[in-house]
Amino acid sequence: MALTEYQYSVLTEMGIPVWTKRQSKSTQDIASTETIPADTLQTQEQKIPDDVQVVLVVEATALNAVERRLLTSILKSVGLDNRRQYIIASSEVVRLSPDELNSKIILTMMKSEQRLPEGIDAVQLPSLEAMIRQPSLKAVAWQQLKTHGNALN
Repeated sequence: MALTEYQYSVLTEMGIPVWTKRQSKSTQDIASTETIPADTLQTQEQKIPDDVQVVLVVEATALNAVERRLLTSILKSVGLDNRRQYIIASSEVVRLSPDELNSKIILTMMKSEQRLPEGIDAVQLPSLEAMIRQPSLKAVAWQQLKTHGNALN
């Protein structure tokens, strides 16, 4: 089983030297011979698993180790770290069904305010990238989370 960069860094931080990172075998892209019409692609809705409790809307789902660690700390600070989470890119939000979002806790971490479907409430936080560059924004995020504390539990 190949370790991700994050897993490797966590093991290293814990002082577990027996784990060594190996280069994973390269994979080749599989070319599809089937074409899907563009209008079909735009109308397909995103499906969030039913057991997900927290939906995180971010700029891009490929988080680096620092962003991942910050996100984990934020979720842990408000008791959401033990709940099943789903990270979605802001560009994918339009494909979400409003019914899927009604029973979920939604946190948006964007550079600009994200418009969600009508009737869906979310806690707007600064982007992870912005909080890393400007640590004072972590206090803003903390205050937002504390203000919405009852809704998060």
